[in-house]
Amino acid sequence: MRIRGTLKWSAGLGLGIFLLAALAWTAARLIPLSEQHRAAIAVLEQRPEHAGRNAFGLLWSLPNAVPEDRIEAILVDDARRIAELRTSPPDLEMYSERVEWARDDYPALDVSATDRALFCNEQDASCLTKVAEDPAAYRSLIARHAERLDRIESLADYGHLDQP
Repeated sequence: MRIRGTLKWSAGLGLGIFLLAALAWTAARLIPLSEQHRAAIAVLEQRPEHAGRNAFGLLWSLPNAVPEDRIEAILVDDARRIAELRTSPPDLEMYSERVEWARDDYPALDVSATDRALFCNEQDASCLTKVAEDPAAYRSLIARHAERLDRIESLADYGHLDQP
Protein backbone atom coordinates (compact mmCIF):
# COMPACT_ATOMS: atom_id res chain seq x y z
CA MET A 1 0.00 0.00 0.00
CA ARG A 2 2.83 2.35 0.83
CA ILE A 3 4.54 1.69 -2.51
CA ARG A 4 1.37 2.59 -4.39
CA GLY A 5 1.12 5.88 -2.48
CA THR A 6 4.77 6.65 -3.11
CA LEU A 7 4.37 5.93 -6.85
CA LYS A 8 1.30 8.19 -7.04
CA TRP A 9 3.15 10.93 -5.17
CA SER A 10 6.23 10.56 -7.44
CA ALA A 11 4.08 10.59 -10.60
CA GLY A 12 2.26 13.68 -9.37
CA LEU A 13 5.56 15.40 -8.56
CA GLY A 14 6.98 14.50 -11.98
CA LEU A 15 3.86 15.78 -13.73
CA GLY A 16 3.99 18.97 -11.67
CA ILE A 17 7.65 19.57 -12.56
CA PHE A 18 6.89 18.94 -16.24
CA LEU A 19 3.94 21.36 -16.20
CA LEU A 20 6.03 23.98 -14.39
CA ALA A 21 8.82 23.62 -16.97
CA ALA A 22 6.32 23.85 -19.84
CA LEU A 23 4.80 26.96 -18.28
CA ALA A 24 8.24 28.57 -17.83
CA TRP A 25 9.19 27.74 -21.42
CA THR A 26 5.92 29.19 -22.75
CA ALA A 27 6.33 32.34 -20.68
CA ALA A 28 9.91 32.76 -21.89
CA ARG A 29 8.75 32.45 -25.51
CA LEU A 30 5.97 35.00 -25.03
CA ILE A 31 8.04 37.67 -23.29
CA PRO A 32 9.52 39.92 -25.98
CA LEU A 33 13.29 40.41 -26.09
CA SER A 34 14.68 43.72 -24.93
CA GLU A 35 16.63 45.90 -27.35
CA GLN A 36 19.83 44.95 -25.52
CA HIS A 37 19.12 41.27 -26.07
CA ARG A 38 18.29 41.84 -29.74
CA ALA A 39 21.52 43.83 -30.18
CA ALA A 40 23.53 41.07 -28.48
CA ILE A 41 21.98 38.41 -30.73
CA ALA A 42 22.72 40.53 -33.81
CA VAL A 43 26.38 40.78 -32.77
CA LEU A 44 26.58 37.00 -32.26
CA GLU A 45 25.05 36.33 -35.68
CA GLN A 46 27.50 38.56 -37.58
CA ARG A 47 30.25 36.87 -39.53
CA PRO A 48 33.57 38.16 -38.30
CA GLU A 49 35.79 40.17 -40.59
CA HIS A 50 39.16 38.50 -41.02
CA ALA A 51 42.40 40.06 -42.15
CA GLY A 52 44.19 38.51 -45.09
CA ARG A 53 43.09 36.02 -47.70
CA ASN A 54 40.94 32.98 -47.05
CA ALA A 55 43.01 29.76 -47.18
CA PHE A 56 40.03 27.48 -47.83
CA GLY A 57 40.51 27.41 -51.61
CA LEU A 58 44.14 26.40 -51.26
CA LEU A 59 43.30 23.69 -48.73
CA TRP A 60 40.49 22.42 -50.97
CA SER A 61 42.82 22.21 -53.95
CA LEU A 62 45.88 20.96 -52.02
CA PRO A 63 45.66 17.35 -53.30
CA ASN A 64 46.04 18.59 -56.89
CA ALA A 65 48.46 20.82 -58.78
CA VAL A 66 45.95 23.62 -59.29
CA PRO A 67 47.63 26.86 -60.41
CA GLU A 68 47.15 29.65 -57.89
CA ASP A 69 45.25 31.80 -60.39
CA ARG A 70 42.70 28.97 -60.92
CA ILE A 71 42.01 28.15 -57.25
CA GLU A 72 39.05 30.51 -56.85
CA ALA A 73 37.46 29.33 -60.10
CA ILE A 74 37.65 25.65 -59.16
CA LEU A 75 36.31 26.48 -55.69
CA VAL A 76 33.27 28.19 -57.23
CA ASP A 77 32.76 25.26 -59.62
CA ASP A 78 33.03 22.66 -56.85
CA ALA A 79 30.70 24.69 -54.60
CA ARG A 80 28.15 24.57 -57.43
CA ARG A 81 28.55 20.78 -57.62
CA ILE A 82 27.98 20.52 -53.86
CA ALA A 83 24.85 22.68 -54.15
CA GLU A 84 23.58 20.35 -56.90
CA LEU A 85 24.17 17.33 -54.65
CA ARG A 86 22.13 18.98 -51.91
CA THR A 87 19.15 19.61 -54.21
CA SER A 88 19.08 16.12 -55.70
CA PRO A 89 17.48 13.19 -53.86
CA PRO A 90 19.86 11.57 -51.40
CA ASP A 91 21.88 8.94 -53.17
CA LEU A 92 24.74 7.53 -51.15
CA GLU A 93 26.71 6.72 -54.27
CA MET A 94 26.65 10.38 -55.33
CA TYR A 95 28.38 11.31 -52.08
CA SER A 96 31.11 8.76 -52.59
CA GLU A 97 34.50 9.47 -54.06
CA ARG A 98 33.01 9.04 -57.53
CA VAL A 99 31.99 12.71 -57.55
CA GLU A 100 34.09 14.49 -60.14
CA TRP A 101 35.50 17.69 -58.68
CA ALA A 102 36.89 20.56 -60.74
CA ARG A 103 40.15 20.26 -58.80
CA ASP A 104 40.53 16.74 -60.21
CA ASP A 105 41.06 18.21 -63.69
CA TYR A 106 44.61 18.97 -62.50
CA PRO A 107 47.35 16.41 -61.81
CA ALA A 108 47.13 14.74 -58.42
CA LEU A 109 49.94 15.39 -55.97
CA ASP A 110 49.66 11.91 -54.51
CA VAL A 111 52.05 10.36 -52.05
CA SER A 112 52.89 6.75 -52.86
CA ALA A 113 52.78 4.00 -50.23
CA THR A 114 56.58 3.76 -50.50
CA ASP A 115 56.93 7.45 -49.72
CA ARG A 116 54.41 7.23 -46.88
CA ALA A 117 56.52 4.50 -45.30
CA LEU A 118 59.34 7.04 -44.99
CA PHE A 119 57.20 9.47 -42.96
CA CYS A 120 57.85 9.61 -39.25
CA ASN A 121 54.99 8.57 -37.00
CA GLU A 122 54.24 7.94 -33.35
CA GLN A 123 55.72 4.42 -33.50
CA ASP A 124 59.15 5.77 -34.47
CA ALA A 125 61.42 6.06 -31.46
CA SER A 126 63.31 8.94 -32.98
CA CYS A 127 62.45 10.64 -36.24
CA LEU A 128 65.87 12.27 -36.41
CA THR A 129 67.58 8.89 -36.11
CA LYS A 130 65.39 7.50 -38.88
CA VAL A 131 66.31 10.40 -41.19
CA ALA A 132 70.01 10.23 -40.23
CA GLU A 133 70.13 6.57 -41.24
CA ASP A 134 69.27 7.42 -44.86
CA PRO A 135 69.50 11.16 -45.59
CA ALA A 136 69.63 10.59 -49.36
CA ALA A 137 66.21 8.92 -49.28
CA TYR A 138 64.75 11.92 -47.43
CA ARG A 139 66.36 14.45 -49.78
CA SER A 140 64.83 12.52 -52.65
CA LEU A 141 61.46 12.38 -50.86
CA ILE A 142 61.48 16.16 -50.39
CA ALA A 143 62.48 16.71 -54.03
CA ARG A 144 59.66 14.43 -55.28
CA HIS A 145 57.09 16.35 -53.25
CA ALA A 146 58.52 19.86 -53.56
CA GLU A 147 55.39 21.25 -55.26
CA ARG A 148 53.08 19.91 -52.55
CA LEU A 149 55.41 21.13 -49.80
CA ASP A 150 55.59 24.58 -51.41
CA ARG A 151 51.79 24.73 -51.51
CA ILE A 152 51.61 23.74 -47.84
CA GLU A 153 54.23 26.34 -46.94
CA SER A 154 52.27 29.02 -48.81
CA LEU A 155 49.42 28.59 -46.31
CA ALA A 156 51.45 30.92 -44.07
CA ASP A 157 50.67 33.74 -46.56
CA TYR A 158 46.93 33.48 -45.81
CA GLY A 159 45.15 35.25 -43.00
CA HIS A 160 42.31 32.91 -42.08
CA LEU A 161 40.29 29.83 -42.93
CA ASP A 162 36.58 30.18 -43.63
CA GLN A 163 34.56 27.63 -45.55
CA PRO A 164 32.33 29.48 -48.01
